Amino acid sequence: MRLIPDFGSGANGLLDSVLYRFSVIGVPVLIVAVTLLAVFGWRAEYEVGGSTPVQIRVLEDERAALTPDEALSRLARVQPVAHYDTRLSESPFWFAFRAETATAPTVIELPSRHAQVTQCWSAPDLRPLGTAERGAESSGEIRPVKAGFAIDPGAQPPGAGSSVGPRSWARSDRGHAVPASQLEVSNEKFHRNTGLLDGGLIVLALFVLVTALINREWMYVLFATWLVASLRLGAISAGWDTHWLEKAVPQEWIFPLRKYTVAANYVLTWVLFSTLLKDELKRVGHSC
Repeated sequence: MRLIPDFGSGANGLLDSVLYRFSVIGVPVLIVAVTLLAVFGWRAEYEVGGSTPVQIRVLEDERAALTPDEALSRLARVQPVAHYDTRLSESPFWFAFRAETATAPTVIELPSRHAQVTQCWSAPDLRPLGTAERGAESSGEIRPVKAGFAIDPGAQPPGAGSSVGPRSWARSDRGHAVPASQLEVSNEKFHRNTGLLDGGLIVLALFVLVTALINREWMYVLFATWLVASLRLGAISAGWDTHWLEKAVPQEWIFPLRKYTVAANYVLTWVLFSTLLKDELKRVGHSC
């Protein structure tokens, strides 16, 4: 197998050979070298620090009947944990945490990836702090941040606690007390990273789709569709599937879309790889 094509003799052949070697060897080596230099030697544009973990107490409200006062009373008897697995329950969950005294304005970040609605009260006087909902306007001191929610600085006095009741489909990660300035940097980093993944895979899918149109081959269409479905499946796992191409997905669409995405990805994966590996599967005696 020839790694370098034969461009023939003469000046034109020599020039073509040099350009080819530069394209397939020189440029990739330069890209890898600059990338390694950037990763290990350059200053991070979105460097985040100063966050402090916050222990939380968690209570599932299976009947959705607890009042804030009742929930706070029960939470007082619950042991604090770093995170809590909701086991895909759609029941409301009440959280309680205590914010320690801070010298600078601090935001409490609640990074539950699939919570859709969050309400907060100050404890023990149960003063409402606000309500936040995905795809809707927030009120009070609560607002959506990244894939979760945050209580803005100044929303509660140092040392006060808050009970929270979001609707969640997955594990609620550990809360963090984050300096207000650092939270904005963290938020920008989150959306940049998701944008890179979103845009990169969509561009790749479009390129594959154009290849399908040129070659008139349905396999490329199937592969492009699978890429988009896999992108959305990853977005569900990361908690940023509430947006699509910078547009907020309507609240009533989120849960049905998640179900259809998982089902479609399963079907597409089966059809794609059973088609690609059809000959190999026949050799091992398996029919598709």
